[in-house]
Amino acid sequence: MPHVFVGSVTIGGVAAPDGTEITVWLAEFNAPIGAAITSGGNYTVLANQHGFRSFGGRTL
Repeated sequence: MPHVFVGSVTIGGVAAPDGTEITVWLAEFNAPIGAAITSGGNYTVLANQHGFRSFGGRTL
């Protein structure tokens, strides 16, 4: 089941430059489970669930 994360990114209190890469990680994986590029300081990341274990209650 995919999960969508939406937010804004600042660096030093200023919107992150367009093209800044945002990644979503879980400790048990050695690569990001989702990635996106910022636009106007905002991002939308689609993170696909791996296996049968839910992301519910976990820190990403």
